[in-house]
Amino acid sequence: RTVGWTLGVWDSARPGAAAIAQRAIQGVRSGTVLLLHDGDGYDPDGDRTQTADALPVIIRDLRAQGFRFVGVPT
Repeated sequence: RTVGWTLGVWDSARPGAAAIAQRAIQGVRSGTVLLLHDGDGYDPDGDRTQTADALPVIIRDLRAQGFRFVGVPT
């Protein structure tokens, strides 16, 4: 199944965990498919710690706003 994303927060530019979280939290709407990178397509040793650090904040804050996370078929 091919799934497209509806919100990118440019985490690959490494703007800092706070900026990544803020962009995601402000941009998410019902049904959003959020694009976050778990690696670097150009550098196999690419640093994605900022994205990893932002993720707990994104999850916490969006849950606090009443969002829930579901699988693609849902």
